[in-house]
Amino acid sequence: GRTAPMNVEPLYDENQAVTGTTRIVKPKHNLPAQPTPFIGRQSELTAVADLLRRGQQEVRLVTLTGPGGTGKTRLAVQAAAELVNRFRDGVYFVDLAAVRETESVLTTIARTVGVRETSDRPLRDELKAQLQSKAMLLLLDNFEQVSPAAPKVGELLQDCSQLKMLVTSREPLHLRGEHIYPVPPLELPGADLKQLSLEQLTQCEALRLFIERVLAVKPDFEVTRENVATIAEICYRLDGLPLAIELAAARIRLFSPRALLERVGGRLQLLRGGPRDLPIRQQTLRDTVNWSYELLGDGEQRLFVLLSVFASCTFEAAETVAAEINHAAGVKMDVLEGLYSLVDKSLVRQADQDTEQPRFLMLETIREYAMERLQQDRQFDILAQQAHASYFADFAQGQWERLSGADRESALGEMERDIENLRTAWRYWVDKKDLEQLNRFVNSLWLLYDARGWYQATIGLTNDLLKVLAATPSSPERVEQEIMLQTSLARALMVAKGYTDEAEQA
Repeated sequence: GRTAPMNVEPLYDENQAVTGTTRIVKPKHNLPAQPTPFIGRQSELTAVADLLRRGQQEVRLVTLTGPGGTGKTRLAVQAAAELVNRFRDGVYFVDLAAVRETESVLTTIARTVGVRETSDRPLRDELKAQLQSKAMLLLLDNFEQVSPAAPKVGELLQDCSQLKMLVTSREPLHLRGEHIYPVPPLELPGADLKQLSLEQLTQCEALRLFIERVLAVKPDFEVTRENVATIAEICYRLDGLPLAIELAAARIRLFSPRALLERVGGRLQLLRGGPRDLPIRQQTLRDTVNWSYELLGDGEQRLFVLLSVFASCTFEAAETVAAEINHAAGVKMDVLEGLYSLVDKSLVRQADQDTEQPRFLMLETIREYAMERLQQDRQFDILAQQAHASYFADFAQGQWERLSGADRESALGEMERDIENLRTAWRYWVDKKDLEQLNRFVNSLWLLYDARGWYQATIGLTNDLLKVLAATPSSPERVEQEIMLQTSLARALMVAKGYTDEAEQA
């Protein structure tokens, strides 16, 4: 499962530290700093790092596979962190968790490594040209969201001889030369617990993770010969899945280990003695998330489900959207108490990205569960999607004044952090064919896309608007807007693709 960063270390470009007469060049990377220590996994860590250390032509692509909650991202980030000095041009974490369109994969890679689209060639060619001579490692996280983009990634690898990729995905990419590494569950103790000392048991990976997370919420917790066997049984019942263990451990304030075992054991439909294959592990995790959800109060459940409409969010965004739903549906969601309660229960992560406002997000596995719950309540789903889309229409319109003033760079940064939310809201209003709402976005998004050189995104936005305009009654204003859009489209097409028939037609 994906572990959210607590903060992101800066990219070091020309940043050099000087010690006496020696210049030390810091490695360039953007790997997310982890909020908790990395536990166990030494053999897996060595295996993955050794694969990536192999000769340039020997191993170019390593894919860590397994169901949600197995710790693929955490292992990948740790392995990449050990390799930062081996890649002259950097190690980059490319987060695909919120990306849904396959065409956005190359854009996200380019944005992460700082490659801009130019007027000379399409983004794909620009990426190849700029990365061709780079000794770089890309960590593509959550690739299962965009699996049809695998051939594009394969093409990039093929044309950039010094580039390597480490990918996390629930399934392989099925590319030539791919090295697949299935991530196993955490190590569990042997069958006869009585033969193992207390120290041996507590050093076992699954138990170490459980105890570490328990101590984070209950510092006075003591591991004894009596309760360690119960902890071991909890870890067995949870099939050694890191995310399931974290969710259970977060409940230690409410339940003793024995009570926790009874609750977890009663809920899970684990096939004892059967093969520990993927479907069983996936079911284990789902039941654990479901159990955690059912322990929430009504208001917390609603807030948990609501948060799934965001890619990630600030406290202000969650509070504003929740207030609109509270008013429309006559419900009560306390965002201040609820949000920090969900963080406390490991259902939501707080990502401190050195910004004024912390951001909150869900691991993708948990978000999938919350989205399913949201879709089961049709009325709440409609309200949530509309409130989210309205908030980001307001947000985009509110940024316009800042974007055209002295605060431009700060405003661009804020919009970029919310780009997936803005795109989701934009798609919502396109589907509704609501020109009035779309016009509240368009100036700010155009300026952002232009400033960042995202010409493909500009083409998509313009085509969306033209389609909506075509479905509205004709008027002088509509014709004027259509001419302006066609002109902008022609410019963006020429920048992205050159003078093609498509550009000439626009």
